[in-house]
Amino acid sequence: LEGLLREGHQRGLTDPSQAPLFISRLRQFVLCQGLIDNESVKFRGVVWKLLLQVDANYKPYLNALKKFQNSLVDNPFQMESIVEKFKLDANRTFKTDKQFSKKVSPEMLTRVLSAFYVHYLSSGQEIELIQGLNLIVGPLCFVMNEAEAFSCSVAIIQKQIPLYVQPGSPDTPGVRLALRLVEICLHIVDPSLFYSLKARESNKGEMIAFLNHTIQSMGGNSPPLGEVLRLWDYYVAFGFHLNVISTVSRILMIENIRDHSKGFSLLTQDHFKRLPLNSTSVILQNKKVISLLPEEVYSIVMRHTFDITVSDEVEFRYEVAQIQFHLWSLNNSLNS
Repeated sequence: LEGLLREGHQRGLTDPSQAPLFISRLRQFVLCQGLIDNESVKFRGVVWKLLLQVDANYKPYLNALKKFQNSLVDNPFQMESIVEKFKLDANRTFKTDKQFSKKVSPEMLTRVLSAFYVHYLSSGQEIELIQGLNLIVGPLCFVMNEAEAFSCSVAIIQKQIPLYVQPGSPDTPGVRLALRLVEICLHIVDPSLFYSLKARESNKGEMIAFLNHTIQSMGGNSPPLGEVLRLWDYYVAFGFHLNVISTVSRILMIENIRDHSKGFSLLTQDHFKRLPLNSTSVILQNKKVISLLPEEVYSIVMRHTFDITVSDEVEFRYEVAQIQFHLWSLNNSLNS
Protein backbone atom coordinates (compact mmCIF):
# COMPACT_ATOMS: atom_id res chain seq x y z
CA LEU A 1 0.00 0.00 0.00
CA GLU A 2 2.80 2.43 0.85
CA GLY A 3 4.33 1.87 -2.59
CA LEU A 4 0.96 2.47 -4.28
CA LEU A 5 0.45 5.69 -2.33
CA ARG A 6 3.97 6.86 -3.12
CA GLU A 7 3.42 6.16 -6.82
CA GLY A 8 0.08 7.94 -6.69
CA HIS A 9 1.67 10.98 -5.11
CA GLN A 10 4.39 11.05 -7.76
CA ARG A 11 2.19 10.37 -10.79
CA GLY A 12 -1.54 10.03 -10.26
CA LEU A 13 -2.05 13.09 -8.09
CA THR A 14 0.18 15.42 -10.09
CA ASP A 15 -1.09 14.33 -13.51
CA PRO A 16 -4.91 14.68 -13.69
CA SER A 17 -5.08 12.16 -16.53
CA GLN A 18 -3.57 9.49 -14.26
CA ALA A 19 -5.74 10.25 -11.21
CA PRO A 20 -8.75 8.04 -12.19
CA LEU A 21 -6.44 5.06 -12.75
CA PHE A 22 -4.79 5.61 -9.38
CA ILE A 23 -8.14 5.85 -7.57
CA SER A 24 -9.31 2.67 -9.33
CA ARG A 25 -6.18 0.81 -8.17
CA LEU A 26 -6.68 2.11 -4.65
CA ARG A 27 -10.28 0.86 -4.64
CA GLN A 28 -9.17 -2.56 -5.83
CA PHE A 29 -6.56 -2.70 -3.08
CA VAL A 30 -9.23 -1.97 -0.48
CA LEU A 31 -11.55 -4.64 -1.91
CA CYS A 32 -9.04 -7.41 -2.61
CA GLN A 33 -6.44 -6.96 0.14
CA GLY A 34 -8.05 -4.62 2.64
CA LEU A 35 -6.49 -2.35 5.24
CA ILE A 36 -6.03 -5.10 7.79
CA ASP A 37 -2.36 -5.30 8.78
CA ASN A 38 -0.55 -2.75 10.94
CA GLU A 39 1.30 -1.27 7.96
CA SER A 40 -1.83 -0.56 5.91
CA VAL A 41 -4.00 0.49 8.86
CA LYS A 42 -1.72 3.43 9.62
CA PHE A 43 -2.50 4.78 6.13
CA ARG A 44 -6.29 4.47 6.54
CA GLY A 45 -6.82 8.23 7.01
CA VAL A 46 -4.73 8.99 3.92
CA VAL A 47 -6.63 6.42 1.86
CA TRP A 48 -10.02 7.76 2.95
CA LYS A 49 -9.05 11.35 2.12
CA LEU A 50 -7.82 10.30 -1.33
CA LEU A 51 -10.94 8.29 -2.10
CA LEU A 52 -13.19 11.11 -0.88
CA GLN A 53 -11.04 13.63 -2.78
CA VAL A 54 -10.54 15.77 0.32
CA ASP A 55 -7.54 18.07 0.71
CA ALA A 56 -5.70 18.47 4.02
CA ASN A 57 -6.80 22.07 4.56
CA TYR A 58 -7.37 23.46 8.06
CA LYS A 59 -8.99 26.72 6.94
CA PRO A 60 -12.59 25.47 6.40
CA TYR A 61 -12.60 23.86 9.84
CA LEU A 62 -11.18 26.91 11.59
CA ASN A 63 -13.72 29.12 9.80
CA ALA A 64 -16.57 26.85 10.90
CA LEU A 65 -15.37 26.89 14.51
CA LYS A 66 -15.19 30.69 14.41
CA LYS A 67 -18.76 30.86 13.07
CA PHE A 68 -19.85 28.54 15.83
CA GLN A 69 -18.29 30.76 18.49
CA ASN A 70 -20.08 33.76 16.96
CA SER A 71 -23.36 31.83 17.00
CA LEU A 72 -22.88 31.10 20.70
CA VAL A 73 -22.70 34.83 21.30
CA ASP A 74 -25.63 35.71 19.03
CA ASN A 75 -27.98 32.87 20.03
CA PRO A 76 -26.66 31.52 23.35
CA PHE A 77 -29.82 29.68 24.45
CA GLN A 78 -30.36 27.84 21.17
CA MET A 79 -26.71 27.00 20.56
CA GLU A 80 -25.99 25.90 24.12
CA SER A 81 -28.81 23.36 23.93
CA ILE A 82 -27.31 22.06 20.68
CA VAL A 83 -23.87 21.78 22.29
CA GLU A 84 -25.37 19.81 25.18
CA LYS A 85 -26.96 17.40 22.69
CA PHE A 86 -23.62 16.96 20.93
CA LYS A 87 -21.87 16.37 24.28
CA LEU A 88 -24.34 13.63 25.16
CA ASP A 89 -23.83 12.00 21.76
CA ALA A 90 -20.04 12.34 22.02
CA ASN A 91 -19.91 10.71 25.44
CA ARG A 92 -21.75 7.60 24.24
CA THR A 93 -19.89 7.19 20.94
CA PHE A 94 -18.04 3.85 21.00
CA LYS A 95 -17.88 4.34 24.78
CA THR A 96 -16.93 0.71 25.45
CA ASP A 97 -14.01 0.81 23.00
CA LYS A 98 -10.81 1.70 24.87
CA GLN A 99 -8.87 2.49 21.70
CA PHE A 100 -11.50 4.99 20.59
CA SER A 101 -11.76 6.62 24.02
CA LYS A 102 -7.98 6.98 24.17
CA LYS A 103 -7.71 8.60 20.74
CA VAL A 104 -10.95 10.59 20.41
CA SER A 105 -12.03 12.73 23.34
CA PRO A 106 -15.68 13.80 23.75
CA GLU A 107 -14.46 17.41 23.43
CA MET A 108 -12.87 16.69 20.06
CA LEU A 109 -15.97 14.97 18.73
CA THR A 110 -18.20 17.76 20.06
CA ARG A 111 -16.08 20.37 18.26
CA VAL A 112 -16.31 18.55 14.93
CA LEU A 113 -20.08 18.01 15.28
CA SER A 114 -20.55 21.69 16.18
CA ALA A 115 -18.40 22.85 13.27
CA PHE A 116 -20.34 20.65 10.86
CA TYR A 117 -23.64 21.95 12.21
CA VAL A 118 -22.68 25.60 11.62
CA HIS A 119 -21.13 24.82 8.23
CA TYR A 120 -24.38 23.21 7.13
CA LEU A 121 -26.44 26.16 8.39
CA SER A 122 -24.16 28.65 6.64
CA SER A 123 -24.87 26.94 3.32
CA GLY A 124 -28.46 28.18 3.63
CA GLN A 125 -29.95 24.89 4.83
CA GLU A 126 -31.49 23.74 8.06
CA ILE A 127 -30.39 20.58 9.76
CA GLU A 128 -31.96 18.31 12.32
CA LEU A 129 -29.76 16.85 15.03
CA ILE A 130 -30.02 13.44 13.46
CA GLN A 131 -29.53 10.51 15.79
CA GLY A 132 -26.48 8.61 14.61
CA LEU A 133 -24.60 11.62 13.21
CA ASN A 134 -21.96 11.13 15.91
CA LEU A 135 -21.45 7.55 14.68
CA ILE A 136 -20.70 8.89 11.20
CA VAL A 137 -18.26 11.56 12.41
CA GLY A 138 -16.72 9.31 15.08
CA PRO A 139 -14.85 6.88 12.77
CA LEU A 140 -13.46 9.86 10.85
CA CYS A 141 -12.09 11.41 14.04
CA PHE A 142 -10.48 8.08 14.92
CA VAL A 143 -8.46 7.74 11.70
CA MET A 144 -7.45 11.38 11.08
CA ASN A 145 -7.13 14.74 12.81
CA GLU A 146 -10.25 16.74 13.55
CA ALA A 147 -9.83 19.27 10.73
CA GLU A 148 -9.58 16.44 8.21
CA ALA A 149 -12.46 14.61 9.90
CA PHE A 150 -14.58 17.75 9.49
CA SER A 151 -13.76 18.03 5.76
CA CYS A 152 -14.44 14.33 5.19
CA SER A 153 -17.75 14.50 7.07
CA VAL A 154 -18.79 17.37 4.80
CA ALA A 155 -17.77 15.36 1.73
CA ILE A 156 -19.69 12.28 2.86
CA ILE A 157 -22.84 13.90 4.21
CA GLN A 158 -23.30 16.73 1.71
CA LYS A 159 -22.05 14.98 -1.43
CA GLN A 160 -22.72 11.27 -0.93
CA ILE A 161 -25.65 10.99 1.51
CA PRO A 162 -27.41 14.39 1.56
CA LEU A 163 -30.84 12.75 1.87
CA TYR A 164 -29.77 11.25 5.20
CA VAL A 165 -29.52 14.71 6.77
CA GLN A 166 -32.57 16.80 5.94
CA PRO A 167 -34.79 19.33 7.75
CA GLY A 168 -37.97 17.94 9.23
CA SER A 169 -38.48 14.81 11.27
CA PRO A 170 -35.64 12.46 12.24
CA ASP A 171 -37.13 10.04 9.70
CA THR A 172 -35.19 11.62 6.85
CA PRO A 173 -35.91 10.79 3.18
CA GLY A 174 -32.69 8.83 2.76
CA VAL A 175 -33.25 6.71 5.86
CA ARG A 176 -36.89 6.08 4.94
CA LEU A 177 -35.90 5.02 1.42
CA ALA A 178 -33.11 2.83 2.77
CA LEU A 179 -35.46 0.99 5.12
CA ARG A 180 -37.89 0.40 2.25
CA LEU A 181 -35.03 -0.84 0.06
CA VAL A 182 -33.90 -3.32 2.71
CA GLU A 183 -37.36 -4.92 2.53
CA ILE A 184 -37.42 -4.79 -1.28
CA CYS A 185 -33.98 -6.39 -1.58
CA LEU A 186 -34.70 -9.05 1.04
CA HIS A 187 -37.93 -9.93 -0.78
CA ILE A 188 -36.00 -10.43 -4.02
CA VAL A 189 -33.02 -12.28 -2.55
CA ASP A 190 -34.83 -14.56 -0.09
CA PRO A 191 -38.64 -14.34 -0.40
CA SER A 192 -39.29 -17.21 2.01
CA LEU A 193 -37.32 -15.51 4.79
CA PHE A 194 -38.99 -12.19 3.98
CA TYR A 195 -42.47 -13.72 4.25
CA SER A 196 -41.58 -15.55 7.46
CA LEU A 197 -40.35 -12.35 9.13
CA LYS A 198 -43.27 -10.26 7.86
CA ALA A 199 -45.71 -12.79 9.27
CA ARG A 200 -44.42 -12.00 12.76
CA GLU A 201 -45.05 -8.25 12.49
CA SER A 202 -47.63 -6.63 14.76
CA ASN A 203 -47.68 -3.47 12.62
CA LYS A 204 -46.74 -2.83 9.00
CA GLY A 205 -43.07 -1.86 8.71
CA GLU A 206 -42.23 -3.07 12.21
CA MET A 207 -39.68 -5.59 10.95
CA ILE A 208 -37.38 -3.04 9.38
CA ALA A 209 -38.10 -0.18 11.81
CA PHE A 210 -35.82 -1.99 14.26
CA LEU A 211 -32.95 -1.33 11.87
CA ASN A 212 -33.42 2.44 11.77
CA HIS A 213 -30.36 3.22 13.88
CA THR A 214 -28.18 0.78 11.92
CA ILE A 215 -29.13 2.56 8.70
CA GLN A 216 -28.67 6.07 10.14
CA SER A 217 -25.24 5.31 11.55
CA MET A 218 -23.96 3.48 8.45
CA GLY A 219 -23.49 0.39 10.59
CA GLY A 220 -21.51 2.34 13.16
CA ASN A 221 -23.72 1.18 16.04
CA SER A 222 -22.41 -2.41 15.93
CA PRO A 223 -19.18 -3.44 17.65
CA PRO A 224 -16.30 -3.93 17.34
CA LEU A 225 -14.87 -0.64 16.07
CA GLY A 226 -12.16 -2.36 14.03
CA GLU A 227 -14.79 -4.16 11.96
CA VAL A 228 -16.78 -0.94 11.52
CA LEU A 229 -13.65 0.73 10.13
CA ARG A 230 -13.02 -2.15 7.70
CA LEU A 231 -16.62 -1.92 6.51
CA TRP A 232 -16.15 1.82 6.08
CA ASP A 233 -13.04 1.20 3.95
CA TYR A 234 -15.45 -0.55 1.60
CA TYR A 235 -18.07 2.23 1.80
CA VAL A 236 -15.56 5.02 1.25
CA ALA A 237 -14.14 3.17 -1.76
CA PHE A 238 -17.40 2.13 -3.42
CA GLY A 239 -20.21 4.23 -1.95
CA PHE A 240 -22.28 4.51 1.22
CA HIS A 241 -25.36 3.21 -0.60
CA LEU A 242 -23.84 -0.21 0.16
CA ASN A 243 -25.08 0.22 3.72
CA VAL A 244 -28.46 -1.06 2.44
CA ILE A 245 -26.86 -4.15 0.93
CA SER A 246 -24.78 -4.76 4.06
CA THR A 247 -27.90 -4.59 6.22
CA VAL A 248 -29.62 -7.20 4.04
CA SER A 249 -26.50 -9.38 4.22
CA ARG A 250 -26.36 -9.11 8.00
CA ILE A 251 -30.00 -10.21 8.26
CA LEU A 252 -29.28 -13.23 6.06
CA MET A 253 -26.26 -14.12 8.21
CA ILE A 254 -28.04 -14.04 11.60
CA GLU A 255 -27.95 -17.45 13.24
CA ASN A 256 -31.44 -18.91 13.74
CA ILE A 257 -33.02 -16.12 11.67
CA ARG A 258 -35.10 -18.78 9.89
CA ASP A 259 -36.39 -20.21 13.16
CA HIS A 260 -40.07 -19.18 13.13
CA SER A 261 -40.18 -18.87 16.92
CA LYS A 262 -37.00 -16.75 17.16
CA GLY A 263 -36.39 -15.05 13.81
CA PHE A 264 -38.35 -11.86 14.31
CA SER A 265 -37.03 -11.20 17.82
CA LEU A 266 -33.48 -11.35 16.44
CA LEU A 267 -34.16 -8.15 14.48
CA THR A 268 -34.89 -6.01 17.53
CA GLN A 269 -32.58 -3.01 17.75
CA ASP A 270 -30.90 -4.11 20.97
CA HIS A 271 -30.21 -7.61 19.67
CA PHE A 272 -29.15 -6.61 16.15
CA LYS A 273 -26.64 -3.97 17.27
CA ARG A 274 -25.05 -6.43 19.71
CA LEU A 275 -24.38 -8.98 16.99
CA PRO A 276 -20.60 -9.04 16.40
CA LEU A 277 -19.85 -7.43 13.05
CA ASN A 278 -17.64 -9.42 10.67
CA SER A 279 -16.83 -7.07 7.82
CA THR A 280 -15.13 -9.69 5.62
CA SER A 281 -18.16 -12.00 5.76
CA VAL A 282 -20.54 -9.09 5.14
CA ILE A 283 -18.61 -7.91 2.07
CA LEU A 284 -18.52 -11.44 0.64
CA GLN A 285 -22.26 -11.83 1.28
CA ASN A 286 -22.83 -8.42 -0.36
CA LYS A 287 -21.41 -9.75 -3.62
CA LYS A 288 -23.98 -12.56 -3.59
CA VAL A 289 -26.84 -10.18 -2.75
CA ILE A 290 -25.89 -7.72 -5.50
CA SER A 291 -25.63 -10.55 -8.05
CA LEU A 292 -29.25 -11.51 -7.29
CA LEU A 293 -30.69 -8.02 -7.65
CA PRO A 294 -32.07 -6.80 -11.00
CA GLU A 295 -29.94 -4.05 -12.47
CA GLU A 296 -32.73 -1.48 -12.13
CA VAL A 297 -33.15 -2.24 -8.42
CA TYR A 298 -29.44 -1.91 -7.71
CA SER A 299 -29.46 1.37 -9.62
CA ILE A 300 -32.13 2.66 -7.23
CA VAL A 301 -30.06 1.51 -4.24
CA MET A 302 -27.07 3.43 -5.63
CA ARG A 303 -29.10 6.63 -6.05
CA HIS A 304 -31.29 6.62 -2.94
CA THR A 305 -28.72 8.51 -0.83
CA PHE A 306 -28.85 11.63 -3.01
CA ASP A 307 -31.65 11.40 -5.61
CA ILE A 308 -35.15 12.02 -4.23
CA THR A 309 -36.69 11.20 -7.64
CA VAL A 310 -36.33 7.48 -6.89
CA SER A 311 -39.01 7.78 -4.17
CA ASP A 312 -41.97 6.82 -6.38
CA GLU A 313 -40.17 3.77 -7.76
CA VAL A 314 -39.17 2.69 -4.25
CA GLU A 315 -42.74 3.07 -2.95
CA PHE A 316 -44.10 1.11 -5.92
CA ARG A 317 -41.68 -1.79 -5.43
CA TYR A 318 -42.25 -1.70 -1.66
CA GLU A 319 -46.03 -2.01 -2.11
CA VAL A 320 -45.54 -4.86 -4.61
CA ALA A 321 -43.52 -6.71 -1.97
CA GLN A 322 -46.31 -6.15 0.59
CA ILE A 323 -48.94 -7.41 -1.85
CA GLN A 324 -46.85 -10.51 -2.57
CA PHE A 325 -46.61 -11.13 1.17
CA HIS A 326 -50.38 -10.84 1.63
CA LEU A 327 -50.96 -13.28 -1.25
CA TRP A 328 -48.50 -15.69 0.35
CA SER A 329 -50.23 -15.29 3.72
CA LEU A 330 -53.68 -15.85 2.17
CA ASN A 331 -52.45 -18.95 0.35
CA ASN A 332 -51.02 -20.34 3.60
CA SER A 333 -54.32 -19.73 5.37
CA LEU A 334 -56.29 -21.51 2.65
CA ASN A 335 -53.93 -24.47 2.66
CA SER A 336 -54.10 -24.83 6.41
